[in-house]
Amino acid sequence: MYNGYEGSYTKFSGGSSLVDNGVRFGLFGTYGQKYTSIGEGLFFNGIVGGGYHNYTMCRDISFSDINRTAIGTPTAGELNTMLATGYDIKKGDWTFGPLSSLQYLYFGVPSFNETGADSLDLNTSGWNSSSMIYSLGGHLAYHWQTSKNVTVTPQLSLSWQHEFLQNPYSINSTLGNGTSPVFANWSSAPLRDTLYTGVGFTVDFSKKWNSSLFYNAAAGNVDMVSQNIFWSIGMKF
Repeated sequence: MYNGYEGSYTKFSGGSSLVDNGVRFGLFGTYGQKYTSIGEGLFFNGIVGGGYHNYTMCRDISFSDINRTAIGTPTAGELNTMLATGYDIKKGDWTFGPLSSLQYLYFGVPSFNETGADSLDLNTSGWNSSSMIYSLGGHLAYHWQTSKNVTVTPQLSLSWQHEFLQNPYSINSTLGNGTSPVFANWSSAPLRDTLYTGVGFTVDFSKKWNSSLFYNAAAGNVDMVSQNIFWSIGMKF
């Protein structure tokens, strides 16, 4: 089982901002690997979980002699699932092999109303979006026994990802007390293909504790730049 807190703060030009306080929860499992950071042979990984988000949205409205701030507190929920497989080949202290995965994500936002900007408050209907991403690639790792109780495993991965399901969707809204005409904001077209890379290492202590640090980046698509750093601590029991 897993759960955790997720927080983010985004600031836009002009003074607008978005704060997200969220929780994640779910189940994950692996089958086929030995009890080391890198196993041997065929393996399967699976995840099913979800998340709940509580946003605070401050929208700055400044033009002519108008200077107002609209406040919105939308919520959102999501479903996350993944099934992954691979085959590891060991040659001495080296491990390498192909990887493949299929991920499905559903994200839904109920309707909400802004306050604080009077006739310029936004009243938005709910919307949802689904994504299905297939990934195909491989990884390379080196098993380095630095001492009797400490093992360091540097890893490198490279994969191609394709988005099958997500399509542009509209968010219908009105202004003020809802008497304005309904207008729609359309999401951007999805990015169908990306090249996903990862590099990092895992440290195992006494075959019970472990810690990982990884850097991942999406490339190969001129419309998106994505970089992430992941750090984790785990315990086996």
